Amino acid sequence: MDKVSQNSNADTVPAKPSHITQGILVLGMHRSGTSAATRVLNLLGCTLSDRLLGEHPGNETGHWEALEAISLNDDILSSAGSSHDDWGPINPDWRQSAICSQMVGQVSEILGQHAALGPLFAIKDPRMCRLADVWIQAADKAQVEPLILMMLRNPAEVAASLHARDLMSTGYAELLWLRHVLDAEFYTRGRKRVVCTYDQLMGNWQGMVAKIRHDLGVTFPRNTPKVHAEVSDFLSQSQRHHSLDPKMVLDNPSYSHWLRETFRIMLEWSETGENRDQHAILDEIRAELDRAYAALAKLLLPREFTGETGAGGHLRSELASLQEELSQKAAELHNAIAASEEIRAESLQRENDLTELNARLANVQEALTQANAATDIERHQRTETEERLVEMSRSLHEEQLHNAELRGQKSAAQSALIQRQEELAQLLTQLREAERDQARTEMLTQDLDRLKAQVQAHKDAALQASKENSDLTAENASLSQKVLKLTEARDAADTARAASDQKLATRFDEIARLTAMMAEESGRANSAANDADWLNSMLQLSQRFPKWWALMPQSWRRKREQQRYMRAGLFDGQAYLNIYPDVAAHKMDPVRHYILHGMAEGRRRPQ
Repeated sequence: MDKVSQNSNADTVPAKPSHITQGILVLGMHRSGTSAATRVLNLLGCTLSDRLLGEHPGNETGHWEALEAISLNDDILSSAGSSHDDWGPINPDWRQSAICSQMVGQVSEILGQHAALGPLFAIKDPRMCRLADVWIQAADKAQVEPLILMMLRNPAEVAASLHARDLMSTGYAELLWLRHVLDAEFYTRGRKRVVCTYDQLMGNWQGMVAKIRHDLGVTFPRNTPKVHAEVSDFLSQSQRHHSLDPKMVLDNPSYSHWLRETFRIMLEWSETGENRDQHAILDEIRAELDRAYAALAKLLLPREFTGETGAGGHLRSELASLQEELSQKAAELHNAIAASEEIRAESLQRENDLTELNARLANVQEALTQANAATDIERHQRTETEERLVEMSRSLHEEQLHNAELRGQKSAAQSALIQRQEELAQLLTQLREAERDQARTEMLTQDLDRLKAQVQAHKDAALQASKENSDLTAENASLSQKVLKLTEARDAADTARAASDQKLATRFDEIARLTAMMAEESGRANSAANDADWLNSMLQLSQRFPKWWALMPQSWRRKREQQRYMRAGLFDGQAYLNIYPDVAAHKMDPVRHYILHGMAEGRRRPQ
């Protein structure tokens, strides 16, 4: 199999001047870790746009996307009759139209604005996967070297996350995953690129950064232990809500062959490097997906399949708000019912008291009736007594006493009746006061509702003021960070330029000596010709080393130079030291010793 490194891909790109700005384009399907990866790059020294999309439900740590890039990508897709949730190919006629050239110019302006922020920047938007060729053309136009970081995540995890956040059907999410991954891979071929996975980012981000540095040929100015602690704090596993074994997809025939084969190939690239022999497989899958779109597009475009962006989180938030409001209303209703029950109990008690008083009044009235009857009897008896006055003169005194006693009883009964009437009037007054208390309670309830509304209005105003204060604080911090970054970038550029000039002079001296030796040996036979070809190959290989190579420590640089010479089949430094112990004893660089002394002494060159 033709395993190639990303540096081999870079050989197909025309050489750029050493001062050119580098822009890392972070490509990947939605929910694939592109936001977290972009923030890590930012912490390591990559500048970002001044205007970023803020945090949203489902992405609480921020999206780290430039608002102008999102808006422009939506305009580009709209001009091609597509949208961010369309799983079909972009109309090929659009790329041949004048509108495409116009859009390339607008993208170039955005990249120019990013380049003005610093010599190394990062930009991210999942829509760029389908428009990667447009962004790469614009980068060339803006004199920016595009470096491609492709983020890969298990499609089953992506589908689960999109269903939770947007209520998107899993089948539709898998088609979107295929479109973004296949288009991003196809449109970035021949450019410096590296494939990394979300699992690598969350499990061993240091190893992933080392791979990015090696394969993209980029250095991060803030790659320090202090910044490493910031990155580790930022990459929290609590933000990862879906984690599934890749074998769940790779070994599961219920997933489509397209999905499983694409995931398998890209996962292999993330672990062992790109395999160009597999380009044909990916092209065939992409062609089949394009052909299927025409037949299935009308079936899979309704909103119930695609979902609304953030719909799941918004609905859960609204449900929680409604539940909280319902709980408050239930508590208020419970309190109102309790108060009503207390008033009802008091009313019942007063009704019972009134019933008892009525009963007592009835008894008094009955007693009064009996007293009146007794009075009538007494009156009749008095008449008889008067008629029999002469006959009953002797008992007159006793009858008068008896009448006086009866009148006292009558007066007592009347007094009791008056007292009961006064008690009844008091009870009626208390009942009216209870009714007035109930009316006052209703008025207090209304006043309480108005006070609650006023308190809520004050809370909303306080929250708005707090938000405005936070925005101002964040803006001040962002401006301070930019000033610090620009100062550090200027100092680093001055130091790198001086070291590069010194190293370049040394390299020219070595090349001059090598050229002189080649001229002296040109008269020899086949051995001299072979040595000349070998020296030429060594020179060509050394010229492909990155410009920043000269800034690294000599021990680090020589070790990796010897590894590259050995992989190219030109020179095995360790074997040379094993053959000639005297060179190892003097701790000389085997390549320099062979060129300066070994060739003249006729020593053997191990390959």
